[in-house]
Amino acid sequence: YRYGARPADPSWSSTFPFVINARYNMGGSLYPYIKHRDALMKYFKNMNDQVTQGGGIPNMAKWGYYGDWVPANETQKPSITFTSAANYLNTLKLMATVAEKANDTDYAAIYTQKAGEVS
Repeated sequence: YRYGARPADPSWSSTFPFVINARYNMGGSLYPYIKHRDALMKYFKNMNDQVTQGGGIPNMAKWGYYGDWVPANETQKPSITFTSAANYLNTLKLMATVAEKANDTDYAAIYTQKAGEVS
C-alpha cells in the first residue's frame, strides 16, 4: 500500500500480520494464516527489501513521514528509528509464532532467523 506515493512502514503496515495473529490468539483459528500465508511472505519480503535497500535498521528514520512516533507528551518522544525497528521486530516474532502454530516450519524458520538478525 502506498499513501501519498510513500511505501508502508513497519508500524502502519503491521496491522495485516497483527490481525492474523490476534485471530489465532482470540479464537484459535489458523484459517486467516493459512488463507493469507503467501501474502504474509510477500509482506515480509517487501519489508525486508525496504530495510536492506534503505541501508539497514539505522536508516529506518527515513520512514518518518507517518505519525506513529508522535506521543501525547512531546518530551518522551522516541526516535523514528526505534519505533520502526521495534514494530518490524515485533511483527517478525508474531509471524513466526503463528507460522509455528500452523506447523509451517519453513516460514517460521525464515521469520525467526530474520528476527534474530534484527534484535
